[in-house]
Amino acid sequence: MSERLARGDQGEWVEYLQQVLQSKGVDPGAVDGVFGEVLDGRVRQYQAEHALTVEGVVDTATWASLTGDATAAPARVALDWDRLPFLSSLAHYTADEDGVRQFLRDQGVDIDLLTADA
Repeated sequence: MSERLARGDQGEWVEYLQQVLQSKGVDPGAVDGVFGEVLDGRVRQYQAEHALTVEGVVDTATWASLTGDATAAPARVALDWDRLPFLSSLAHYTADEDGVRQFLRDQGVDIDLLTADA
């Protein structure tokens, strides 16, 4: 999906967007092909709930999320590093199997339970 939509746009792509949102359980307001204030709010709500950039613009990432199109650009993911402090410690380990195993050991994982034959 490459059609970029924003507030003020009109037409069949906007109507399609309204129908897709409706199918996702999001009330887009009137399905009339007009990207107005209500639809802008619903798009922003959807973006916030799906870890997308909240700007009210239906871009490639938003279309991908709405339609399940894996060929579109992936959505950006925001990490709260304060809640995942161990991730920054990965930099202290070698980027190979031994490094990963040591990291897991240091995190308290019983690596003897892990097998390469999964």
